[in-house]
Order: sequence, then structure tokens, then C-alpha cells
Amino acid sequence: LQSAKQRQPKKGQWCLREASHRIAFTMVPSISIFFLSFSSLFLLHNSLPIPPQSIDHFTSQINQINLKIAHLESVLEETNRKVAERDLYIQESENRMNEMAEKIHHLNYTLSSLKGDSLHAETRLKALEEEVWTCIGTTSLVCLEKEQL
Repeated sequence: LQSAKQRQPKKGQWCLREASHRIAFTMVPSISIFFLSFSSLFLLHNSLPIPPQSIDHFTSQINQINLKIAHLESVLEETNRKVAERDLYIQESENRMNEMAEKIHHLNYTLSSLKGDSLHAETRLKALEEEVWTCIGTTSLVCLEKEQL
């Protein structure tokens, strides 16, 4: 049986390590958007004379975008957690199936062995019965010969 680290995930499956890499990789764009939005806001604020209401409006929009990003990241993390749980369940199920297949193979081998032993015992029993009947026949003949004498 392969250990969980050696097991290669099948097509369409994720392993826990892969899921954590996906989370980290998907967070890169959101972090970059966050920094770009604040840096652009800072540059915009310094370069143009913008009324404070517009800056407040942009700040509000950026905050809303950041809240949406945070929500999507939490949804992604939950999805990745569920996928990792399912992957673990599948791995455990595969391990149980492999163990059961080994038990079935062992039981089939034992059954075949018992059948072979039974056949050998039957053959030996028939040979002994024939021997007994031969002895009975010989003994009967000897007794008849003694009676006739």
C-alpha cells in the first residue's frame, strides 16, 4: 500500500498539499489588487486636485471590493477544505477496498487448499476401504478353507 505522500492524485482530484498551494496561488491576485488599488488611490490623490467626496467614494468602492475579495477567499478556503476532506475519504475507502481484496484473495487460496486436501483425503479413504474389503475377502477365504479342512 502506498502512503498518502507517495500517492499521486487521480485526474480531477486534489491532495491537501495541492489545495494549500491553490489557496496561496489564488490569494496572490487579490493581494496584488489590494496593493494596486491603494497605490493608485495614493497616486491619484497626490497628482490631481480631487474633491474629498470623490476620494471618499473611491475609498468606499475599494473597501467594498476588498470585502468581496475577502468573502470569495473564505468561500475558496471552505471549498478547498471540503475537497481535502473528500480526498481523504476517498483515500481511506481505497485502502479499505485494497484490504478487502487481499482478504478475499487469501480466503480463495485457503478454500482451494482445503478442497485439494479434501480430494486427497477422499482418495486415501477409498484406497483404505478397498484394502479393508480385500482383507475381509482374504480372511473369509482363509476361514472357509479352514472349515473345509
